[in-house]
Formats: sequence, structure tokens, C-alpha cells
Amino acid sequence: MEQFNKLVEFRQAVFEHGFTKASDAQFELVDALLLGQLIRSFPELSLLPTFRRKWHCSYAVIERGGQDWAWLEGHFVQQASTKGPQLFSLDGTAWPHPAVWTLADRQYVFSPRPAVDGGASVVGHSYSVLTWVPESGSS
Repeated sequence: MEQFNKLVEFRQAVFEHGFTKASDAQFELVDALLLGQLIRSFPELSLLPTFRRKWHCSYAVIERGGQDWAWLEGHFVQQASTKGPQLFSLDGTAWPHPAVWTLADRQYVFSPRPAVDGGASVVGHSYSVLTWVPESGSS
């Protein structure tokens, strides 16, 4: 029950301080992203049952919703434990865009492929996510 209360407190703090405009709609989009099945497009995300608004509202949320990035970053960092050794996981993903000549910031990025040739460089974007891995048995 303690873990559940921590989750509720975390969500409430993000709702009150992290999202500055359209907090409820932003939270529904985040919930749809976290709780939904694999999605292939943004419109598909907005049609999930967790997002209870009309599909066109999702675009308005992205355009008009506001976030306090400095507060969010600080709050997320506070969630990581400071006791003992910590484990962090880094994921790097290449999104190939070889035929989109007008897309800004394209670069050569490594894209792993099946064990046949071990991988290759592709033209596209590279995205990375660094995640703190909590201790086993916690959330």
C-alpha cells in the first residue's frame, strides 16, 4: 500500500506543478501512452480508451499544453535513491529517414540488424533514453 501511496503522491505533484496548462488532458495522454498496447501513430494513441476526449483534442493538448521542465527534471531526479550503488539503463534507438531530404538534423546513425551482418549505418535520427532502474521488488 505504501508503494501505491507514493505513486499517487508522485502523480499529484506532477499534475499540480509539472503540467502548467491542460494538466488533465496531458495526464490522459501520458496514461494512454503508458497503459495502452503498442501504437503505430499519434492518432492511434488518442483513440485508446484511456484518453477519454475526442481525438482532435490530443493535438490541441500538444500545441497548448504547458510543462515546467525545470521542476519536472528536479522532481524526477529526487525519485532516485541515494543509498548504495545505483543501476542506470541506457537505450539508444535509430530512426531511419533515408528518403526524407528536407528533414532537419539527419545524420548517419548506427542501426543494429539481425546477426546476419551485425548492423549498419543509416541516415536518420538517433534517440537515447537514460533510465534509473529501481531496486528489485519496488516500483
